[in-house]
Amino acid sequence: MIADASMRHNVDDDDLYEELVDDGIVIQSPAGIKADEYILEIAKVEKCKFLTNDKFEEYWKEFGKDWIFNKRLTCLFFNGKFIIRNNIKR
Repeated sequence: MIADASMRHNVDDDDLYEELVDDGIVIQSPAGIKADEYILEIAKVEKCKFLTNDKFEEYWKEFGKDWIFNKRLTCLFFNGKFIIRNNIKR
């Protein structure tokens, strides 16, 4: 998981979060780089999909709206389950 550096201030278990960072499960975006931009750059380089409910509209011109929507997976919680689904264009 890639998180913005400010994420550490928004978690309810600081010790667990730091452990996830130390173990490489959570990667923080480099200082001065927005996590959104970092996520998109990594997805482009690694040719992989990414999980987000953000449409990244401010990056449509730079990365292409179709590319973002083709690489984007969305998620939701329903009846106590975490559901990952292919992107729905809107």
